[in-house]
Amino acid sequence: MPVAGITLDYVFSEDPQLIDRGLRETMRGIHFSILVMAVGLTRMREEKLYLKLGYKKFSAYLHSFAEEKKRSENQLYEWIKIGEVFFRYRQDLEAIGFDGTQGSSKLPFLEKALQKAPKEEVLSKLMTLSVRDFAAFAKPVKEGPPQPRQAPGFKRVGNTFYIGEREVLTMASDLTLDEEDMIRSAVRAALRALQRRGKFLVVHLRNSRERKEFRAEAIRIRREIRQRLKKEKERKLKKRGGNPAGP
Repeated sequence: MPVAGITLDYVFSEDPQLIDRGLRETMRGIHFSILVMAVGLTRMREEKLYLKLGYKKFSAYLHSFAEEKKRSENQLYEWIKIGEVFFRYRQDLEAIGFDGTQGSSKLPFLEKALQKAPKEEVLSKLMTLSVRDFAAFAKPVKEGPPQPRQAPGFKRVGNTFYIGEREVLTMASDLTLDEEDMIRSAVRAALRALQRRGKFLVVHLRNSRERKEFRAEAIRIRREIRQRLKKEKERKLKKRGGNPAGP
């Protein structure tokens, strides 16, 4: 892999010690290349080459490497992400002559770019655009704001009630006027709930006294639930550093 005219093929060596030594020299500033670091560290992890260097876990190898070179482990893992993308698209990248000098930090955006544009266009921009411009190019196109969910339509055909196209209730033809009024009241209440983006629940109560007591308790419980949910929402917003919405 040539980098700015320098051959750094040690990252593809079969000798883990040669790779490790080359990475440490590269970190000292000798022909430094993020892509070379990314490829070498990715191979160390994926091929478990660290085992031949006396480390039982890759995390231990990376910790030792980071401490010696005074780099954060997070930064090294970011480089490994670059290496992962390089190996997934190695054939395409080598075909266009991508060697890291064009900006290795573009690689994490490569897959998103390929989801929105033809490969030829993406690879051309990879070679020519700056990191910032390529990241902007790869950014998904924002769709318009989500449309508010419409309440399902409500209609009555004869003695049958529909919500949308779904049949929800058919009244018997021999109901008394009082029974019909009760059913219509229940249907109207359900419709109001749907129009307010709510839900409705049918509860069997034996008499008007039960209904009165149930209604009072239901209102109290609903108020408590809404207050609790509001407090939970405010806590989450506070954690994220946002401002709770006003009433």
